[in-house]
Amino acid sequence: MKREKGAAVFVALLVVISLARLFLVSAQPFNDDAAVYAEMAREAFAGLPLVPHYLGNPVSWKPPAGIYLYAAAATAAEAAWPQIPVEIALRLGPALASIACAFALFAIARRLFGDEAAFLSAVAFLTASETLAVANGMLLDTAFILFALLALYAYMRSFEGRGWLWVASAFAVLAALTKTYAALLIPLLAIAYYLSRNPRRMRSPAFIASLFAAPAAMLAYALLFALIVPNGLREIAASYIYDSLGRVFMSAPGLLSNATDIFRMLFPWSVLVPAGVVTLRLRKQEDMFLLMWFCISLITLLGKPGYFWYYLPLVPPAALLSVRALSLLRPAHMRAAFILCLIVSLANYEELAAPGGNGEQAAVGIFLSHGCGSTLFITERGVPAVAFYKFSAGGGCSYSSVSQMVAEPFGSESYTAFASMWELVMEKYEPNSLANATPRYLGSLAAGYETVVMEKKFYDIYGKEPLPDYSPVFFSPHGDFVVLRRAG
Repeated sequence: MKREKGAAVFVALLVVISLARLFLVSAQPFNDDAAVYAEMAREAFAGLPLVPHYLGNPVSWKPPAGIYLYAAAATAAEAAWPQIPVEIALRLGPALASIACAFALFAIARRLFGDEAAFLSAVAFLTASETLAVANGMLLDTAFILFALLALYAYMRSFEGRGWLWVASAFAVLAALTKTYAALLIPLLAIAYYLSRNPRRMRSPAFIASLFAAPAAMLAYALLFALIVPNGLREIAASYIYDSLGRVFMSAPGLLSNATDIFRMLFPWSVLVPAGVVTLRLRKQEDMFLLMWFCISLITLLGKPGYFWYYLPLVPPAALLSVRALSLLRPAHMRAAFILCLIVSLANYEELAAPGGNGEQAAVGIFLSHGCGSTLFITERGVPAVAFYKFSAGGGCSYSSVSQMVAEPFGSESYTAFASMWELVMEKYEPNSLANATPRYLGSLAAGYETVVMEKKFYDIYGKEPLPDYSPVFFSPHGDFVVLRRAG
């Protein structure tokens, strides 16, 4: 009874901290992947399709579960508060998912190390710079970690009853329908827990079957996509190939880069992790599992360098190890050090989240939202925020009125400029000469469109021999983009 009262106090404190966490939901304009997922979430609830859509086209590069979760939260927020800024409404889903992750981590850590360690680990996770940055980036990794933690908790409870394996399988399916192959971490964690607790239980047919939930979900979704989308089989095959080879397989320099990035994104908790590892007593089941959990999460460092959201699976075990390191101090000193770490972590996030030029694309999109004429984007890479803000005004413009042309087909966000992932991966797309563009070539591309958006680099070239029928009508705040409009 005493332990239950203690847990109730910690849960109440975690609720208060979670409510305070909601004040950190960012209202900054969307940019990059956040703009992509914001547009996909908007289209998801507009048409309720079985597969995600982007600018009206079914896309194979992301399954639907996480997008629908975020879209549902945004829709509920807008229904409750019609004046809510669109950025806050759409970022509310990831924020709530990160809070749910903290409670799931609390439940897991409580079974392993007790109430206080569970509470401190949950707070460390919730306030970590990496957690906040991924959530405010509206990235699907937050939803994925939620499903992964819930699956792990169900596996831990499966020693009490076999029915929990069905629960674990269900969450593994949701994880696979959020981040596809990343869900393969779940069966690894399940094996690690069973190895640390009772290896003989791994022979159970029900347990073995549960390990195939994630890959089975990936296969089932691929078949569904192939059945309902024209040329769907080659599209989703291209996405799986690109994700597994283009994003995951990296060399040693990439691994080193990721290690330094996660140290920065997880500071100051990352400083404490090595000390936490040293404190582990591998003869104890809980400590052995925590070490295996941490080692399995290190697989995420093999991803493409620069994608900070890939590191989120490391944060839960890192939070537990950080608390283990702090537990070596006297109780009063430990609490003071923990509060100091919280302050430093939040300050680190503010530094990482310093506003840059992410309002440039938003400004262009808002300007374009006042008209529905045909528009061509001529840019170095894809400009998803321009597209989102153009169509988010609800003016009824057709997606077919927008065309995109990029100089770097494989640059970050450029995939949003292609309706077909297969054409992009197999390099079957129509080539262009933007890499060595001339004024006359840029003018020939613009001809026929009512509006043209040019990145500054291309506008500087075009300006040497502009078309007489087109004139600049809008410059983004920092001059990164120029909007040209045809006279009359």
